[in-house]
Amino acid sequence: MNQVVDLVKQALAARRDGDAEAAEAAAREALSQARARNDDGGRDALVVALSVMAQIDQDAGRLDVATQRYAQAAEVCRRPPVSPRLPHVLRHLGMLQLRAKNLLAAISCCEEAVKIRRRQPDTPTLEMANTLRPLALIREAEGRKLDAVALWQEAASLYATAGVDSGVEESLSRLAALTTRDP
Repeated sequence: MNQVVDLVKQALAARRDGDAEAAEAAAREALSQARARNDDGGRDALVVALSVMAQIDQDAGRLDVATQRYAQAAEVCRRPPVSPRLPHVLRHLGMLQLRAKNLLAAISCCEEAVKIRRRQPDTPTLEMANTLRPLALIREAEGRKLDAVALWQEAASLYATAGVDSGVEESLSRLAALTTRDP
């Protein structure tokens, strides 16, 4: 997995630096090497490589391809024993589904991600806040105002605890908009 990890790091560094071509080349090689492995470490490497490639596809506007890659990563995560990476992958898949206006698919992914995270007592605060965010957006889209308010309140608290001001600001802004609308 070390080669795959190194390639993923290269891809992420190139992505941060704005070098889309280098990011995609490193991610494709990481994905190729991860697919060639057939052990437990290979499974984890495959999930990471698929996720990074999906991020790069998303950056390039290839949302359908990114969605397919996250769906593949979720399938890999579900193989017994279920990977702890599953809720993270589902969150990203749910966000892409929401962006594509596939509300039912987004609901399924995001509800499952939140359910899993709530059962994991060691879930990092920021990860939980980030997992709640898309479900709050979905509840808004569904018109389930009270549910959205509760989720945004929880997310705001978690973002504050994690020290992520942008998350707090977004949550409070969403709450303000929800509480000033007609019921």
